[in-house]
Amino acid sequence: MITENTKERFNRKSAADYCGVSVITIDRALSKNKISHFRIGRRVVFDKRHLDEFLNSNEYKARN
Repeated sequence: MITENTKERFNRKSAADYCGVSVITIDRALSKNKISHFRIGRRVVFDKRHLDEFLNSNEYKARN
């Protein structure tokens, strides 16, 4: 059964595509615990809100 929440789950490759970065960048963030995720066995799953939080935490404001 596919629910609405299932559509907002990403594997490493799709998370990298969503964030506009490489899979290596996602792996580095994982190893440094900079991005929240779920582990199901060896599989890593990201929720859309985890990715949005990760992107927001890496935002730098421009100075005037």
